[in-house]
Amino acid sequence: MIPAWSVVVAVALCVVSAVAYAAGALLQQQAAAGPVLRNPRWWLGMTSNGLGALLHVVALRYGSLTLVQALGALTLVAAVPLAAAVARRSVTRAELTGTALTTGALVALVAVSGSSSQALSMREGFAVALAAGAIMAWAALSPRLPGLGAAAVGGMGFGVASALTQAITLRLDSGAAAVGAGMAAVVALNVAAVWFTQRSYRTGLAAPLAVGTVANPVTAALIGITLLQQRFSGGAAGVVVVLACAVILTLGVFKLAGAQAQPVVQQARPSRRRLRGRGAVGPCSQRARSAGQPASSSQPLRDHPAGSLEHAHTSPARAAPSLPARGPLVSVGARAA
Repeated sequence: MIPAWSVVVAVALCVVSAVAYAAGALLQQQAAAGPVLRNPRWWLGMTSNGLGALLHVVALRYGSLTLVQALGALTLVAAVPLAAAVARRSVTRAELTGTALTTGALVALVAVSGSSSQALSMREGFAVALAAGAIMAWAALSPRLPGLGAAAVGGMGFGVASALTQAITLRLDSGAAAVGAGMAAVVALNVAAVWFTQRSYRTGLAAPLAVGTVANPVTAALIGITLLQQRFSGGAAGVVVVLACAVILTLGVFKLAGAQAQPVVQQARPSRRRLRGRGAVGPCSQRARSAGQPASSSQPLRDHPAGSLEHAHTSPARAAPSLPARGPLVSVGARAA
């Protein structure tokens, strides 16, 4: 069984990793408008993502595969205050609800986590990687694969890559050839998962982001239960708690993904006095009254300058940056490539 101190270390590493991933995604999104390679923010974001990946790999050495991958959903939770600060807005009710559901489910999952520190053998890791590769090859050759299907395949790829990463870090004495082949397989799985994740975003962001985030720990849980004899404390009651946590975590992730994918508009409507000062309301209303017609903003305003009614009522929307799912070595989604 994993000692209590090891679980604490794994959880702490996952929390810091999630914050690093969230900060890196926001920095890269801010730099995506221009030439990214010349933007210091993009490189700072890449550094933050690299730190998150490193901490995630170390967490796999101290915690179980199922627990560490489930805690990866904390990236969406960490994004809530960061995205609100960047957009200079308050946290929305949907974000608060999603944060409460996700955090509560993860806390309960940590409480019943009682798995051993066993990892896949290198042979088992390669077998799982080959199976995942076959699924990915079939999905890549399926032209009618829906966006949510691509998101699920991408999340599966990240989960398998994490399982193989854990096997490598705990079995470094397997030989240079086996370790090198394992690292090559991890890179290939991550690259393929990135491609499927990007493909899934063609149909939207919120639903594919949530599906990919959930598919990752589900894949890890299946590997842990079937191959690593994953056990939970509390017997049958512990299994019920885990299933309930899975449902609540899914709801929370979908809530957060939907809230962060939808722009939060803070539109300030100018006062009538301010509009009249710009010549947008007064003259238009006066001409409408003299013609015996009600004033309407739908009528053409040929005589008005750029500060017309249409421009006056439209202010730039401040959108909350959204975050995608990520794997053990690569953060993915709407980030500059």
